[in-house]
Amino acid sequence: MKSEFHSVINEFQRLLNEYNFKCPKKLWYDDLICLSKHIIDIYYCYIIARVYKHNGSLEVTMWVGVIDRPDDGLENLSANIKIQIGYNQTCDETFFKECEGKIVNIIESGSLVNLINVSQIEMKTPSFHNGRYEVFTLYLMLFYKMVLEQANYNKKILNSKKKLPGYY
Repeated sequence: MKSEFHSVINEFQRLLNEYNFKCPKKLWYDDLICLSKHIIDIYYCYIIARVYKHNGSLEVTMWVGVIDRPDDGLENLSANIKIQIGYNQTCDETFFKECEGKIVNIIESGSLVNLINVSQIEMKTPSFHNGRYEVFTLYLMLFYKMVLEQANYNKKILNSKKKLPGYY
């Protein structure tokens, strides 16, 4: 079901058009939209914009880290680096456009490379050893890599909805 809040995506057109962010709409909630951009290997940049239903506050966060579902679960893995872009408790029609401007400044400064480096270090030697890290490194990462190898890193195969012979 489409939420009225989803129209906020129109405030992020520069990220979509000039910086090739994608809109994984299947991962949106009524009160949350996300944009994602593949950076390198298993590393992504996620932009999460949300409205808090209980008080109407608006928030935009930027995450740099490993492939994952872009939602609150990103906090459970220390390799995912969060940047608070903006938070506003009043209805401000320019808020999301201003947040986009701040994100563009971060991207253009070259900071994503440094954040990816931090994320890579966290994957090798995590600051926090928790169950999420173990599951991610022992199972999910191996699964992602296996899928990529089986598809020979071909995005057309990965995006296809057709069943491949011999794969179920």
